[in-house]
Amino acid sequence: MSVRKMHEGGGVASFLTTALLVLTLFAGIFAIVWTVSGITTLEYQIGELENRKALALKERKKIESELYTLRSMQYVQEQGLGLSIPDRQRVFYVKSDRFTVRQAVDRNKGEQ
Repeated sequence: MSVRKMHEGGGVASFLTTALLVLTLFAGIFAIVWTVSGITTLEYQIGELENRKALALKERKKIESELYTLRSMQYVQEQGLGLSIPDRQRVFYVKSDRFTVRQAVDRNKGEQ
């Protein structure tokens, strides 16, 4: 009995086996592509979440710094050290004549 006769004798069964193998091969390839696509999507999402985490940590540090500043200002106020936050309307600027220290000393000596 030759191989050809064995192959011809199994007509429907041979066709179904071949079709099933081809279908399984395509399903396997599709599953691999789908898995790789899902992994790539997850990597992008993880990268985005890491960026959001970095921004949140930076914002947290900024807020903590502001909190410590407010606490230190409150401590100064509670201790009564005479320091207060300047009121914008009560701030005034002193104009200088741009004398050097030596010129100011010489000028003061001349007035005496």
